[in-house]
Amino acid sequence: MRQYHVKLHFHKQKGNYFAYDMWQWQDQVEGKSVSFSKLDYFGVEGNLVYESEDALNRGHVLVKEGDWLTKTRDFEIELLPEGHVREVWILDGDDTVYYSLQAALTSHAYSHRQTHAYDMAMRPREFDAKWAYQGWLGHREEEGEHCFKLWAPTAKKVELLLYQSTELDAPIWKTIPMMRGKQESSYHPENTHGVWILDFLGNLSGMAYQYRVHFEHHTQVTRDPYSIATTADGMRSAILSRADRQFDWGPKKGADATPWRLDNPCQAVIYEMHLRDLTKSPTSGVDESLRGTYLGACQEGTVNSHGDATAFDYIRQLGVNVVQLQPISDRFKQYDEEGRVTYNWGYDVQNYSAPETSFSTDPSNPKQTMKELKTMIRAYHEAGISVVMDVVYNHIYSTEHGPFQNTVPDYYYRMEPDGRFQNGTGVGNETASEHEMYRKYMIDSLTHWVKEYQIDGFRFDLMGIHDVRTMNAIREAMDVLDPRILLYGEGWDMGTGLAAEDKAKKDNAAQLPRIGFFNDTERDAIKGAEVYGSIKRGFVSRKSTENIVARAVLGSAELGNYLSPNQVLNYVEGS
Repeated sequence: MRQYHVKLHFHKQKGNYFAYDMWQWQDQVEGKSVSFSKLDYFGVEGNLVYESEDALNRGHVLVKEGDWLTKTRDFEIELLPEGHVREVWILDGDDTVYYSLQAALTSHAYSHRQTHAYDMAMRPREFDAKWAYQGWLGHREEEGEHCFKLWAPTAKKVELLLYQSTELDAPIWKTIPMMRGKQESSYHPENTHGVWILDFLGNLSGMAYQYRVHFEHHTQVTRDPYSIATTADGMRSAILSRADRQFDWGPKKGADATPWRLDNPCQAVIYEMHLRDLTKSPTSGVDESLRGTYLGACQEGTVNSHGDATAFDYIRQLGVNVVQLQPISDRFKQYDEEGRVTYNWGYDVQNYSAPETSFSTDPSNPKQTMKELKTMIRAYHEAGISVVMDVVYNHIYSTEHGPFQNTVPDYYYRMEPDGRFQNGTGVGNETASEHEMYRKYMIDSLTHWVKEYQIDGFRFDLMGIHDVRTMNAIREAMDVLDPRILLYGEGWDMGTGLAAEDKAKKDNAAQLPRIGFFNDTERDAIKGAEVYGSIKRGFVSRKSTENIVARAVLGSAELGNYLSPNQVLNYVEGS
């Protein structure tokens, strides 16, 4: 029997809560009374369990007084999958089921109504104007002094938790309170009153840390949103000193220090690869200890049983000049019975600026993980091949356990008025790039990858979820580092959180100079496509689409809103 759990908070402006209980039911199942368990900050709290042999998406509840003397309206609750607890807030006199406390606090039926409690979601411009900060965030070390900075404007108190090591079971070494910044300014580089700061003098290299964030009615323990290295499971941030991060990139040659980068994006011949899949099979010829790792992806001299070049040597022989790595940012991990990380494409990102630990020969050693990724990238550069990252800033795997929701609840995502997450991505949430601090986060993260790892470009997963202004700001920030850095992505029209003209989608290419788009018009003309369940033929299946293919090869000027050929990325996917 499957079980779906709900924690319900109920508020009424007048009356004795002890006279009330809940009545829960679901389709084709008889209802039953459930008692509230305790009084709480909102009114009264209770727990519901819906049981079903089959998957269940919705449950029903009302609140009644005694033997049905009075009752509220019927409320329908969207349930979460098994293993999760759906928390909801309902109020007598309000027909809405609220999925966020901050949204519920704005209800006209709440006795202590807080009209601005949900501004971070519904009035983000006003929220940003007051709280946004344009200084650096995360952890830095300079000459033995460590500084930690966390943006958490709605928190009441923040503590730094330092762990003795990066082992998963390492105990807490110290708990240190952080200080809130004192300066409020419309000049956001100095607007520190929403930032929590701690300076620590001493050697913290090799330790891990988290933040304990105290809000008015709950407390969360979370990793740093700005983590650049993590424990093996990605649940704690790792501390690396400046010395830990040093790496020999080879001789620098002034303006020619990066000759593998392309002056003209139209010269790019891109090879997409999944880092693990490239070498995981024994037929790859890669040393068994290196299969599926960063070092395995750059091992030289590997052949298969027929003597043919494999892996890195095979890619070098292809004649491509760009490799596009499917996501290598740290992702959510599941483990098999033997404790091994199970297969994943990488799109379940949980730490955007830290490398995936399972691709390391020593996942529990963040310093080694960073070094091995840099070693791989250096090898491709020495072979004259640029390295592009597939990045997934459009959503996070888990809002519940992710650092965004646990540091500034309801800010980093596009939200509905009732506290639900918008879901234009189709995976449960979508990030709000139009909010100043998430725009800053994306730019800071991308800048880190370029500066720390010499990454040469980025392919944006579901780029149409992001807004035009943010993508142009990213282009500007990358141009400061190197105008040759490639930027392109999936310009599909997704979600309803942005106006059509504000989406970084293919139809708005004219607003996004020097940002490329996957040309699905050319793809479908060549191979056909499946459209809402029906098959559409292409050139290879004997449909006369030569005219479209020819226009695509000539720059697609007549196939879209493009400003120049360097905005068009022609491709064909295998079936």
